[in-house]
Amino acid sequence: ELNLFNSNFSNVGTQSAVLAGFTITALIEVTIPDDANELWKAALHIFTVLSICANLTCLSFSTFVSVWGSQMALRGKDGAVAEAVDKMQQERRIIFRAFGVGLFANLMSVMAACWILMNVFVASFTSLLCVLTMVHIASSYRRIFDIFKVNDKDVVNFDDITSMFNKFPFRNQPQSRQAPGGGPRARRLQNEDSLSEEEEGQLEAALQDRIVDFL
Repeated sequence: ELNLFNSNFSNVGTQSAVLAGFTITALIEVTIPDDANELWKAALHIFTVLSICANLTCLSFSTFVSVWGSQMALRGKDGAVAEAVDKMQQERRIIFRAFGVGLFANLMSVMAACWILMNVFVASFTSLLCVLTMVHIASSYRRIFDIFKVNDKDVVNFDDITSMFNKFPFRNQPQSRQAPGGGPRARRLQNEDSLSEEEEGQLEAALQDRIVDFL
């Protein structure tokens, strides 16, 4: 799960950096006519800056969580891996929301640029395309999220492995039983102890195979 989160944050951060670069380039390169509508000019500037800020927020949060989350998991105390994964799960929502806001603002800035640079007919058609794109992205997000959603009760854990260790406490076996004298009873007890050790080896091998199959 730690590697999964790091990979996801890396991918989202990369896409946010690309979007932020496109938006910054558009802000610098777009030449606004002097007779452009002031409302659309304001919308272009507002949504462009919002897109840059949201995408940079997504990029920075992804970097922070990946770096410090991995550090906590690898260098923390016992149980730090599970704690780091849980905290990364919580921060993931903020990162994805920032990415969604940046994507929405990017499309809105494109729409504002269309009304500034194009005639009414072309601007209307391209604005419709932008709106349809936003609706399609939002609906596809919900559909894909519902398809791959994992409920809390279905999350894989290692309780069955730990329960098997508790069931077979190999390291806490009692010492070999002793019987007074060296008669038949003592030899029988020693044979029982050696048989228990053999069973212990078989149980350990079976447990290792079970763990491999589980993983």
